Amino acid sequence: MQRIVISSLKRIVDFYPEIYGIIFCRTKRETQDVAELLLKDGYNAEALHGDLSQAQRETVMNKFRQRNIQLLVATDVAARGLDVDSLTHVIIIICRMNWKSILTEVVEPEELENRNFNCNHKS
Repeated sequence: MQRIVISSLKRIVDFYPEIYGIIFCRTKRETQDVAELLLKDGYNAEALHGDLSQAQRETVMNKFRQRNIQLLVATDVAARGLDVDSLTHVIIIICRMNWKSILTEVVEPEELENRNFNCNHKS
């Protein structure tokens, strides 16, 4: 499955080269693996999860807010309370996750009402 996920993510990023988004994974391990595989293939991504120290998390978030990172690969817990403007994409790669609750963690409710969100999934 991971090969299919990475291939799909790369196709999305290739189609939207100006992407600035968050990719949600279910576990810390998946988060780290996805970020490393994207980086290995030359994509601008970093992981954010609970195994990082507070200093590491702050460094990653500062780089992401300054747009030095295009893709933040995160667990939903690590991404709670993020305050990031102008996201172009929020990608949730594990279908069992509650995508509406995750979106409300990173996007203001008013903004949710003013945007169109597409949710494509496979069971």
